[in-house]
Amino acid sequence: MATILTSTPVWADPINAGNYGYWLATESPNLFSFTTDEHLIYQGFYIEARLTVNGTQLPDQMNIIASPNVAGVVDLDVSGVLRTVTSLGKDGDYTSLIMKEETKSGTFTFEYRTRWFGKSDLEAVNPFIPEASPAVNWYYGECVRSEEQGSNLHDFVADAYNDAPFLNSFDQPVMFSGLPWDISFILPELSTSGTGNDGTVTFTFYNSSNVPVGVPLVYSFDVDLASPSISLDGHICSLTLNQTLIPSGATYFTAEISIP
Repeated sequence: MATILTSTPVWADPINAGNYGYWLATESPNLFSFTTDEHLIYQGFYIEARLTVNGTQLPDQMNIIASPNVAGVVDLDVSGVLRTVTSLGKDGDYTSLIMKEETKSGTFTFEYRTRWFGKSDLEAVNPFIPEASPAVNWYYGECVRSEEQGSNLHDFVADAYNDAPFLNSFDQPVMFSGLPWDISFILPELSTSGTGNDGTVTFTFYNSSNVPVGVPLVYSFDVDLASPSISLDGHICSLTLNQTLIPSGATYFTAEISIP
C-alpha cells in the first residue's frame, strides 16, 4: 500500500486556521497538496479524490485525479468541482429579508486514495480515506478572488472577536430604484441551538449631508438551528430591502447584522 507522507491544504495558516471557519472561494484555485515518494516505486502512481457536497457523495465522473511532479508533490484542485455545483442560479426570490443561497454555498468533505499501474498492467486501487479524522467540514461560496488574495474567505467570516464585512467587491454598492437589490454575506456556523430570533438587522438612512433621516429599521430573524434543512447558518446569505420603506430624502444607508 502506498504511503502519503504529508497532507496540507495549501491555504492553511498554522497560526489562524483554527480561529476561523474553513471558507473557500470557488472561483480561485483550491489545492489539496500531498508529498509522496511512492512514484519512485510504483509505475503510473497517482492520487484520486472525491467530494461529498452538502451530504451527497458526488458521482465518480466528478472525481479529481492528479499525478506527482518530479519532486513528488501532488496537487488536487477542487475548485473545478465547486464551480460546477455553484453554476445554478440564485435561490433567492426577494420575498424574504434574508435569503439562503444554497446553490451558491455549502459544505464538503474530502477523501482520497492512491492508485497505480503495476508490472502486470493491472491497476492497484486502495480504498478512499478521509483527509483527516474526524473529517473536516470545508465551507465553500461562489466568489471571485485574485491570485494575490487567494481563496481563503476567513476575512468575511465573523466570530466572537471580529466583525466581518459584506461579501462584496464594491466600496459603495449602489441600489437602483425599482430594480431588485441584495447584498451577500457569510453567516458562519453557529454553536447555539434551538429556535427564536437569533439575529438582528438594522438599516440606518442618511441624506447627502450625512445626517440621519427617518427612524432606523430594525428586524429580527430566526436562524432556525433546530431544523438543518432550513437553517441559514453555514451558508452565504443575501440581505434585501423593501425600497418602499426608504424614507424620503435618504441618499444612502448602512446595514448591520448582529448574530449570536
